[in-house]
Amino acid sequence: WYQRRVRGFETLLAVELLEAQVLLKKLKRIQKAALEVQKLSQQTIAIMKSYNKPPDVVVQVMRSVFLLLGNKPSELQTWPDILIQLNKIGKTNTKRRIQCCVPEDIEWSHAKKVELILCKYDEELVFDTTQALGVFYNWAECI
Repeated sequence: WYQRRVRGFETLLAVELLEAQVLLKKLKRIQKAALEVQKLSQQTIAIMKSYNKPPDVVVQVMRSVFLLLGNKPSELQTWPDILIQLNKIGKTNTKRRIQCCVPEDIEWSHAKKVELILCKYDEELVFDTTQALGVFYNWAECI
């Protein structure tokens, strides 16, 4: 009886350990992606900001980033709306918000919406558009 119970706990612990390892790997990936965002220069981001009428991939990826950061869809309807968020400074600037982002705090509905948006694009297309966009895309994909 005792042996069976111990084996049961060992199995349960093995499963929990495996789950913890998967979560740790994902967390490290998120941290690495957030670090890559922090390394982006203002000049690199400025290329993206300079678009008057950006390609759809730019609008959609950046909309996804801000949805993950907690903005409401109604705040991100147009490219000028997204630029308002991208141009914020201080504690509300994009790079800082990404650095402080806690995945558990992301609204489920926003995460599902982002998943539907990002599945339309592949990493190569996004990076070919601009380097900064590719870095933001990678971060959003990790989350």
